[in-house]
Amino acid sequence: MYEIINKVPVQIKEYKGQRVVTFKDIDTLHNRPEGTARKRFNDNRKHFIEGVDFFRVCASEIRTHKIMDISPKTHEDIILLTETGYLMLVKSFTDELAWEVQRQLVNTYFRVQSMMNISSDLESIIDKKIDEKIDNALNRVSTDAIKTILPCFEMLYNSIEDTRHLVKDIMIMILKGYM
Repeated sequence: MYEIINKVPVQIKEYKGQRVVTFKDIDTLHNRPEGTARKRFNDNRKHFIEGVDFFRVCASEIRTHKIMDISPKTHEDIILLTETGYLMLVKSFTDELAWEVQRQLVNTYFRVQSMMNISSDLESIIDKKIDEKIDNALNRVSTDAIKTILPCFEMLYNSIEDTRHLVKDIMIMILKGYM
């Protein structure tokens, strides 16, 4: 799966639940000579926190978990930068292209995961509220009444499930910017 940034396809990579980029991605997207991002990282290494700004991942783990495509000849560890690591690394890139690429990466590539998390949180809240309303209604109805209206309640419950899915779909579309 790829995301288009600055008219360049970037392979989507996730590690430990968050999107990451490589030095090569950064050099390519920012039209920098190969090795520029790695050099900036090494020059400022003391400012980067492993596990927060970047991950050092062995090649076999990348292949095993299919994080990204790499050559079978690759054996050295690969640095994967998180959103904060990326932003810290490229803060010294101040040309017009850098500003545009940074905005695109932050607003599209890195934000997808947070939008999915928000969507999941909203779905949980909606599910909980609907379940609470059903429980409250059931607590107010006698057992005999429940037996009498059970067929109607089953139809209502299916309608609630349909409504829940519809609300969830609408929220996802809103969060993704389709509405």
